[in-house]
Amino acid sequence: MTNLIGSMLMGVVFMIAMLLVMIMSGAVSLQRTDLVFSTESASAMYDGKPLTNHTWELASGELKAGHRAMVTFTGSQTAVGESDNSIQVKILDAANADVTGDYSISYNFGKLKVNPRMLTVKSEGGTKVYDGSPLMNPKYTVSELISGHTAVVLVTGAQTQIGYSANTISMVKIVD
Repeated sequence: MTNLIGSMLMGVVFMIAMLLVMIMSGAVSLQRTDLVFSTESASAMYDGKPLTNHTWELASGELKAGHRAMVTFTGSQTAVGESDNSIQVKILDAANADVTGDYSISYNFGKLKVNPRMLTVKSEGGTKVYDGSPLMNPKYTVSELISGHTAVVLVTGAQTQIGYSANTISMVKIVD
């Protein structure tokens, strides 16, 4: 039993000595390497499609020899508004083993911004000879409407007396 404990103790001492030699030679580090990954920003006018920008860089720090970054983009913005151009990073070694834990990773995310589309809704005019009944024209046009969207417009202008007035629009709703 004493021989077994002595052998185990010698093995542990040998492993500690080897680890110390590897640490002193720089082959093994007990500190995590700091990395900062950045993504770029992008902006677009609303078109109903997701806005993405798959451009990134290692802004600060350095990967260890034989290591590579596997970057997965998770940021996307479809509706009008703004969000982070976010990513997830996994660090792999030459044998494709996950060594992300060897690094302290932080991020500088760019922004993805979708701006509202400017629409022009215009009612059509009309004329007629006076007959005592109201002149009404429910027709309208909408500019810059994207495919797949429909405008619901309520044109409420009316002119009964001789003269003119605006063909007013009282409601505009865009549906997809």
